[in-house]
Amino acid sequence: MWSFHRRCRCSDARLAERFRTRLALESGSGITQYVDRMVQLLREINSPFLGACLRFDGEENAALAPFAIHAHAASRAFDALGRETTADYPACMAALRDADYHGWISIQYEGNAEPVFGIVQTAELISALASP
Repeated sequence: MWSFHRRCRCSDARLAERFRTRLALESGSGITQYVDRMVQLLREINSPFLGACLRFDGEENAALAPFAIHAHAASRAFDALGRETTADYPACMAALRDADYHGWISIQYEGNAEPVFGIVQTAELISALASP
Protein backbone atom coordinates (compact mmCIF):
# COMPACT_ATOMS: atom_id res chain seq x y z
CA MET A 1 0.00 0.00 0.00
CA TRP A 2 2.86 2.38 0.82
CA SER A 3 4.43 2.03 -2.62
CA PHE A 4 1.06 2.77 -4.25
CA HIS A 5 0.68 6.02 -2.26
CA ARG A 6 4.27 6.97 -2.96
CA ARG A 7 3.80 6.46 -6.73
CA CYS A 8 0.58 8.50 -6.65
CA ARG A 9 2.20 11.40 -4.80
CA CYS A 10 5.19 11.30 -7.21
CA SER A 11 2.71 11.54 -10.05
CA ASP A 12 0.98 14.44 -8.26
CA ALA A 13 4.30 16.26 -7.91
CA ARG A 14 5.10 15.83 -11.61
CA LEU A 15 1.65 17.13 -12.51
CA ALA A 16 2.11 20.15 -10.24
CA GLU A 17 5.48 20.85 -11.87
CA ARG A 18 3.88 20.65 -15.31
CA PHE A 19 1.27 23.23 -14.29
CA ARG A 20 3.85 25.36 -12.42
CA THR A 21 2.10 25.09 -9.08
CA ARG A 22 2.61 23.40 -5.74
CA LEU A 23 0.47 20.87 -3.90
CA ALA A 24 0.16 20.69 -0.13
CA LEU A 25 -0.78 17.53 1.73
CA GLU A 26 -2.82 18.36 4.82
CA SER A 27 -2.53 16.08 7.81
CA GLY A 28 -5.79 14.47 8.72
CA SER A 29 -6.97 11.10 7.46
CA GLY A 30 -5.75 8.20 5.39
CA ILE A 31 -2.05 8.19 4.71
CA THR A 32 -1.72 11.71 6.11
CA GLN A 33 -3.15 10.90 9.55
CA TYR A 34 0.30 9.94 10.83
CA VAL A 35 2.76 12.82 10.77
CA ASP A 36 5.82 10.57 10.80
CA ARG A 37 4.57 8.76 7.68
CA MET A 38 3.84 12.08 5.99
CA VAL A 39 7.35 13.32 6.76
CA GLN A 40 8.79 10.06 5.38
CA LEU A 41 6.72 10.40 2.21
CA LEU A 42 7.76 14.02 1.62
CA ARG A 43 11.42 13.16 2.23
CA GLU A 44 11.32 10.24 -0.19
CA ILE A 45 9.61 12.22 -2.94
CA ASN A 46 11.79 15.29 -2.28
CA SER A 47 10.01 17.59 -4.73
CA PRO A 48 9.69 21.38 -4.48
CA PHE A 49 6.22 20.90 -6.00
CA LEU A 50 4.86 18.77 -3.15
CA GLY A 51 4.84 19.96 0.44
CA ALA A 52 2.76 20.04 3.57
CA CYS A 53 -0.02 22.14 4.97
CA LEU A 54 0.93 22.43 8.63
CA ARG A 55 -2.26 22.32 10.72
CA PHE A 56 -2.14 23.85 14.18
CA ASP A 57 -4.03 20.97 15.77
CA GLY A 58 -1.36 18.90 17.42
CA GLU A 59 2.17 19.31 18.73
CA GLU A 60 3.37 16.48 16.49
CA ASN A 61 2.37 18.51 13.43
CA ALA A 62 5.29 20.84 14.12
CA ALA A 63 7.47 18.14 12.51
CA LEU A 64 5.93 19.14 9.17
CA ALA A 65 7.33 22.69 9.34
CA PRO A 66 10.40 22.01 7.15
CA PHE A 67 8.00 20.84 4.41
CA ALA A 68 5.36 23.53 4.92
CA ILE A 69 4.16 25.43 1.88
CA HIS A 70 1.04 26.55 3.74
CA ALA A 71 -0.05 26.74 7.37
CA HIS A 72 -3.58 26.37 8.68
CA ALA A 73 -4.39 27.71 12.15
CA ALA A 74 -7.53 26.00 13.37
CA SER A 75 -8.78 27.42 16.66
CA ARG A 76 -11.61 26.41 18.95
CA ALA A 77 -11.25 27.89 22.43
CA PHE A 78 -9.13 30.41 24.32
CA ASP A 79 -8.24 30.84 27.97
CA ALA A 80 -8.41 34.15 29.88
CA LEU A 81 -4.89 35.06 28.65
CA GLY A 82 -5.82 34.62 24.98
CA ARG A 83 -4.03 31.29 24.52
CA GLU A 84 -5.64 28.64 22.34
CA THR A 85 -6.50 25.69 24.58
CA THR A 86 -6.83 22.86 22.04
CA ALA A 87 -3.62 23.24 20.01
CA ASP A 88 0.01 24.02 20.79
CA TYR A 89 0.33 27.33 18.96
CA PRO A 90 3.73 28.18 20.52
CA ALA A 91 5.24 24.89 19.28
CA CYS A 92 3.78 25.31 15.77
CA MET A 93 4.90 28.94 15.47
CA ALA A 94 8.38 28.12 16.79
CA ALA A 95 8.67 25.27 14.29
CA LEU A 96 7.64 27.57 11.43
CA ARG A 97 10.20 30.17 12.54
CA ASP A 98 12.92 27.52 12.80
CA ALA A 99 12.03 26.30 9.28
CA ASP A 100 12.25 29.90 8.01
CA TYR A 101 8.64 29.76 6.82
CA HIS A 102 7.43 33.05 5.32
CA GLY A 103 4.16 31.92 3.75
CA TRP A 104 0.55 32.54 4.58
CA ILE A 105 -1.23 31.24 7.66
CA SER A 106 -4.94 30.78 7.11
CA ILE A 107 -7.30 30.93 10.09
CA GLN A 108 -10.25 28.63 10.63
CA TYR A 109 -12.24 29.34 13.76
CA GLU A 110 -14.32 26.33 14.84
CA GLY A 111 -15.36 27.43 18.32
CA ASN A 112 -18.66 28.36 19.91
CA ALA A 113 -17.99 32.09 20.36
CA GLU A 114 -18.81 34.78 17.83
CA PRO A 115 -16.75 33.88 14.71
CA VAL A 116 -15.33 37.40 14.25
CA PHE A 117 -14.12 37.35 17.86
CA GLY A 118 -12.47 33.94 17.38
CA ILE A 119 -10.77 34.97 14.15
CA VAL A 120 -9.44 38.22 15.65
CA GLN A 121 -8.24 36.41 18.78
CA THR A 122 -6.47 33.80 16.62
CA ALA A 123 -4.81 36.51 14.51
CA GLU A 124 -3.64 38.33 17.65
CA LEU A 125 -2.20 35.12 19.07
CA ILE A 126 -0.33 34.35 15.84
CA SER A 127 1.02 37.90 15.75
CA ALA A 128 2.19 37.68 19.37
CA LEU A 129 3.97 34.39 18.69
CA ALA A 130 5.48 35.43 15.35
CA SER A 131 8.61 36.85 16.95
CA PRO A 132 10.79 34.88 19.35
